[in-house]
Amino acid sequence: MMDIVVIGGGFSGLWGAAGAARNLQFIRGSASITLVNMDPYHRIRARHYEDLDVIRIPLASVLDPIGVKLVLGEAISVDTTEQTVTVDSSGRVQKLAYDKLIVASGSHLLWPEYQGSPNILLTSTLTAQQFIVKNTILAWLKQK
Repeated sequence: MMDIVVIGGGFSGLWGAAGAARNLQFIRGSASITLVNMDPYHRIRARHYEDLDVIRIPLASVLDPIGVKLVLGEAISVDTTEQTVTVDSSGRVQKLAYDKLIVASGSHLLWPEYQGSPNILLTSTLTAQQFIVKNTILAWLKQK
């Protein structure tokens, strides 16, 4: 049996896992598909005019029906020689063997050096900061 490991539960990782599961149906193959994500949610990056309360989808609701296992934790290393991914799940470290690996871990924002407080800069790419921006705008509107 083939082992497929997907790192990341964003759009690329989710579609990679779902695509692998769907292709197995067509070729009548068997594989173990595991998706590694730091939390149990698929996050949709909301646009400023969208409702922020519906942008998190439980990954299990998508992965369980298609037979993809979810491992919660951070992929901290990949050994391409041994073909393993090391995952830290709240201090419990485990190695996942793979035959095929999809790395879809996303990106991280790097702030430039500047004078001033980092607390004044917000980005709409992080869910928590989206709520801050939304609540700040709503507060401004109520003041008028």
